[in-house]
Amino acid sequence: MSGVNKVSAPQSTNGTQGTSQIHQENGKVVLSFKGKKYELTKKQADQYNELLYNLNYTKNRIGELKAEMGAKGVSAERKAEIQAELKTLQAKYAKQQATASFDILPAGNGDMYVAFNMKKDINAEEFKKLFNIEDGALRYSLKKEALEDGIGIEKMHERDENKPFATYDDAMMTGGLPFEFSNGVVLVPSDDAGHYYPDYSGANLYGGQTYNVAGAYVDAPETKPWWKFW
Repeated sequence: MSGVNKVSAPQSTNGTQGTSQIHQENGKVVLSFKGKKYELTKKQADQYNELLYNLNYTKNRIGELKAEMGAKGVSAERKAEIQAELKTLQAKYAKQQATASFDILPAGNGDMYVAFNMKKDINAEEFKKLFNIEDGALRYSLKKEALEDGIGIEKMHERDENKPFATYDDAMMTGGLPFEFSNGVVLVPSDDAGHYYPDYSGANLYGGQTYNVAGAYVDAPETKPWWKFW
C-alpha cells in the first residue's frame, strides 16, 4: 500500500467519494473536511490510504483492464476474458456511483471510519456486496434506526408516542414475535423458548441518510477467482 506521501490526485478524486481529502501541511498529514482540518497520525494516514484503495478498487481495476486491452500482444482469448470482467465491473461501478458517495474520516478511537452518504434506498445486504463490506458493519446503525420506530414499553403508559424503544426487549413486549421494524429489521423467535435474535438480512438503507462503517469492515475484493489461488 502506498504511503501518505504518495497519495496522488487521481486516486483522491474518485467518482463516488465525498469531500474529505488528505495532504501534507508543515510536515504533518492533514485531512480537510467541510471547512475543518484534522491532523492525522501515521496510523490513520495509512488507514486512509488503505480504505481509499479498497473503496476505489472497482474503478482502478477497470483502468488496469483497459490498459491491458490496449497493450500489444494480447491474445484473443485474453481479450475475451478482459471484456467479460470489464462488463461486470463497469456495471458495478455505475451502481456504486448511483447508490452512495463516501467520506473517510477520523474516529474517536484513533482509527478511521467511512461515512456512506446514501443517494437512494437499497437493501443492506446488497449494499455490503456492492462496497465489499463485512458482516456486522451496519448492525449498530440499523438497530438504532429500528428502535426509533417505537414508543418504549414504559413510555406507552405515558402516551408519549415520540419516544423510541429503549431496547429490542421493549419492542418485543409491545408487539410480540416476530416483530418487524419499518427499516426491515426483524426480531425472530429462537429455538430457545422466550428468546429471539435480530435478523438484519431484510433491512434497508435509506437515501438521504448517512451510515458510518468502521474502517476494519471495508475490504478490497480478490483480484483473482478463488480457484486460481490453489
